[in-house]
Amino acid sequence: MNVRGGSRGNLRSQSPGSPSGVESGTPRASGRFTWVGCIVSSRAASDLRQARSLIAQARTLAPFDATYATQAGDFALDLDSSGNPSPNADWARALEAYSSAARLGSYAPETFQHLAITQEHFGNHVAAVTAARRALELDPYDPDSPALLAKLTS
Repeated sequence: MNVRGGSRGNLRSQSPGSPSGVESGTPRASGRFTWVGCIVSSRAASDLRQARSLIAQARTLAPFDATYATQAGDFALDLDSSGNPSPNADWARALEAYSSAARLGSYAPETFQHLAITQEHFGNHVAAVTAARRALELDPYDPDSPALLAKLTS
């Protein structure tokens, strides 16, 4: 199922004039990386395993951020440029990440589209349809959501 590309490229908006590129008012974690640094580093990682490790570290530093939970799911599925999961996808980790993003209140339809695909992979058809419907509610003009819902309900 082709869905819109992953959210690997979506960082939160940075505050103008923020010298470090970190949102103003964002708490910094102690240690070598801030959670934003982990995200940036994960995008530049030389291999998928390293990227997954860095995104896991970012989720530890910012556990209540739905955006990073979604990105963890995208890295777990190892989405290609068309948004399709790769053969080496870590489906269990993706399910945990997308479910977490949904619980944290994500408003991104892609989160719920990918959650639907992941739920369907595990045979959780009712949960997949529910997630696809939520994606459609969030953005009724996104052509991927009705297509996914139609595929799941046919």
